[in-house]
Amino acid sequence: MIHTVGDSHAQLIYRGLPGVVTREMCSPTMHRIGRPDDTLIADEVLSLNLTPADVLIIACGEIDCRVHIKKQIELQGVSLEALAHELVDHYIAKAKSLPNNGARVAITAVPPPVPTGKIYHAGVLLPLEGSDAERVAYTTTLNRMLAAGCAANGLAFVDVYTPYADADGLLRPELSDGSVHIRQNDAVGEELHRLGIL
Repeated sequence: MIHTVGDSHAQLIYRGLPGVVTREMCSPTMHRIGRPDDTLIADEVLSLNLTPADVLIIACGEIDCRVHIKKQIELQGVSLEALAHELVDHYIAKAKSLPNNGARVAITAVPPPVPTGKIYHAGVLLPLEGSDAERVAYTTTLNRMLAAGCAANGLAFVDVYTPYADADGLLRPELSDGSVHIRQNDAVGEELHRLGIL
């Protein structure tokens, strides 16, 4: 069985794929999940009763890129590279420490950001900080570091960025749900097959 946990992308990116059970956990951020003292994801994973035959896929980071990274760079006076390293290092450390009972662990790439404008999900106006180019930079930097961190730590990296990004690095509108989510997930299924997960 394949289980997904994380923000709304953990549910919507993988919805309808065979053998996948999706869960959304009140929109946690990569920052929150990576905090050493936070048990939200560990408690959720423990409740799954995973076995070595299962796969656990974690998905967070879109909210960080859409809302928080710009503010934190300015507040902390740090570079994008420094902030991203900290986020990714803590996130991967948490992924490795989860009570997964031997299940394979995979991390989902941050999906492409949406163009600047009024973005709604479930009737709620979503916050958006930074220009399109800035948010593309946040996303691609995190994904580069996530891919490298996964490779170095024996975790699978599910690339949901590359097949869904347009020439500017933004979410292709015809493949979105009209908000921040991937709607058409055939390429996600193909990526899971490539990784030997599906």
